[in-house]
Amino acid sequence: MPKIVDHQQKKQQIAAVATQLFIDKGYAGCGMREIAASLGISKTQMYHYFASKEVLFQYCIQGFLDAASGYALQLTPQQTLTEKLHILLDYYDQAIPLFRQELYLVMDYLRSAGSAAQDPLLANYQHSLLQTFMHSLCINSEQAIAVQQQLMGAMLIAVLGQTPLPKAALHNSLMRLLA
Repeated sequence: MPKIVDHQQKKQQIAAVATQLFIDKGYAGCGMREIAASLGISKTQMYHYFASKEVLFQYCIQGFLDAASGYALQLTPQQTLTEKLHILLDYYDQAIPLFRQELYLVMDYLRSAGSAAQDPLLANYQHSLLQTFMHSLCINSEQAIAVQQQLMGAMLIAVLGQTPLPKAALHNSLMRLLA
C-alpha cells in the first residue's frame, strides 16, 4: 500500500531544511541535490514539491512574511493605534533573530539575482509587507513605507550588534510618524 504523505507538511519540512542551508551556505552555495540529500529524498522528489530552486527560495521567504502576517491577524479595527503598536512591537522583540536570517537570505540571493528593484520575488515580498502594514494598522501606503523603514532600521541596528532600540522609544517614534 502506498505511503500517504501530507503534501503541505512535506513542503514545509523541505522549506525548513532549505532555509537553514541557504543561511549556512548561501543561495548560490547549495543546490536542489544537496537539499534533497539533507532530507534523505531524491532530487526528483524535490522537484515534485518545488519546480526550481527559485520557487523553493520564494517559499522560504514567504515563511518570513507569514510570521509577520500572523501578528497582523491579532490586530482588529476596534483597537487603538497604541494597542496595535504594542502588538507590533511585541513582534519586533521576537523578530530580530528571524530578521537576521531573512536579511542573510535576501542579501545572498541578491548576489545571484542582481538588482532588488527589478527582482519580481523581492518586489512581491515588499508589496505584501506593505499591504500587511496598511491593512493591520489602517494606514495609507506612505505611512506603511515609513513604518517599515523605521522597524527595519531598528532591527538592522540590533542585527549589526548594536543595542536594540528600546520599545518605548520605537513606540514614540512610530506614534509621531502616524500622527
